[in-house]
Amino acid sequence: MVHLARDLRACPHVARAFTEGVLDGAKVAMLMRARTRVEELFAEHEEAIVAEIRSLTVDQARNVIAHWRRLALATVGVDDDGSEVCPIPATPRTTTRSTCHRPSTVAT
Repeated sequence: MVHLARDLRACPHVARAFTEGVLDGAKVAMLMRARTRVEELFAEHEEAIVAEIRSLTVDQARNVIAHWRRLALATVGVDDDGSEVCPIPATPRTTTRSTCHRPSTVAT
């Protein structure tokens, strides 16, 4: 409970929705877990995430939060276990068909 209170101080939109009864404890717990290692991104997206999940079921919210977390981790270049991975580029790269390579074991 102490961790939740500390985390909620850093998440004003989640805290307000929780105290107003808009988000239940299950959704709040999922959000607090989702912000681990991506706190700055979570702060940037917190208001939109709360708005998105407020009327969803817990299962639906779980899917939305998991999707956001996968994108957030990829954006900062870490995996869920904390290991470094290649981050999503800041600008989208375009790939033309001529630069795509198929493994030699794939039959065409």
